[in-house]
Amino acid sequence: MIQFAFLSFFGVAFPFAFTIGYFHMAGQISIDKHKLLRQYRRPIPTGAKDIGTWTTIIDIISFASIFINAALVVLTSKSSDHFIKAIGILGTADAGETEN
Repeated sequence: MIQFAFLSFFGVAFPFAFTIGYFHMAGQISIDKHKLLRQYRRPIPTGAKDIGTWTTIIDIISFASIFINAALVVLTSKSSDHFIKAIGILGTADAGETEN
């Protein structure tokens, strides 16, 4: 769940993270498969109506990731600098710039 949240929030900033996450999950599944097949007894299956609270948590993470990704794109792109200066958020000039 933590990996899903990190990839949802910051995948835009570091797209290679999806590839790293894929190989990490493939390795984790392989390790868990070995543990369940070789080291532990078979768990007793129990029925469940749904996944419970995890549905709400996944919905919140998905909703928040929309705004976090939008903010990352806007705040790190060079094209938004002109707009930010035009509405006066950063003042008249940034440090190091001179006005003509």
